[in-house]
Amino acid sequence: ETTLLFFYSLILGAVSILVVLSNYYSQNIFSKFSSFFIPKKFPKKSYDAVFYNRNVSVIIPTYKPTVETYDLILSISQWYPKITIVVVDDFSPKNYEVSLILEKIEKLSKFNYKVVLLRNSENELKAGALNSGINYLKSLGYNKPQVVFTFDDDVRIIPPTIPEMIDEL
Repeated sequence: ETTLLFFYSLILGAVSILVVLSNYYSQNIFSKFSSFFIPKKFPKKSYDAVFYNRNVSVIIPTYKPTVETYDLILSISQWYPKITIVVVDDFSPKNYEVSLILEKIEKLSKFNYKVVLLRNSENELKAGALNSGINYLKSLGYNKPQVVFTFDDDVRIIPPTIPEMIDEL
């Protein structure tokens, strides 16, 4: 009971500090506080200038792909239609969930020629999957990329991620 009372008094103290600070500063502290927890919405803008005369590719090695893997591939293909996405499945075990995600990725690759799904015939770990993706990109001949990024299959990105990384390079 005393722990609960202490917790409530701690929350009340934090709220009162926020109220005092919001009155002290001209900007609303609550909006700053909420923007810390609620992500910003990014305006849809064209990144054509960043990709001008640059052939960019992304390699995504995966083992037991999940919905996050598919979301990452879909996000990259929608935000940056000029990027080649090479997804390398490192001999994932056959089960219903994995097969479903791989089928979705394969279907996406049939409709979008910039998405490529490669499957290793044996488990070669992450380094082997990356090497498979690099070997595929090397085989493109004159269309080899100038910039290659690798992402883990469970990562989430925002629209400015790849253009900002290219600018840094």
